[in-house]
Amino acid sequence: MSLQNKADFPETQLIVAGIGLTTRRMDAALSAFGEAVKMDPQQVQAWTMMIRIHSAQGDTKAALKTANAAIKANPDNIGLYLMKADLSEY
Repeated sequence: MSLQNKADFPETQLIVAGIGLTTRRMDAALSAFGEAVKMDPQQVQAWTMMIRIHSAQGDTKAALKTANAAIKANPDNIGLYLMKADLSEY
């Protein structure tokens, strides 16, 4: 069974995002990580990667917006607050 047949699972989107990262297609990685968090907002690793990608691309505004959305979906996750604090320093 191909990944396309399982595209409606957040775990599949994480695999697709990983492929995007390894092939340096950050747009594809962001899209797939975004799909993963739409399907399951508790996918903290996907939120984290989106924040890191935006930050690495120099888009602090998008990184902060993503961090705020991640915190709203996962208010008990301390790591997300720490990421946001690191972004706010710049």
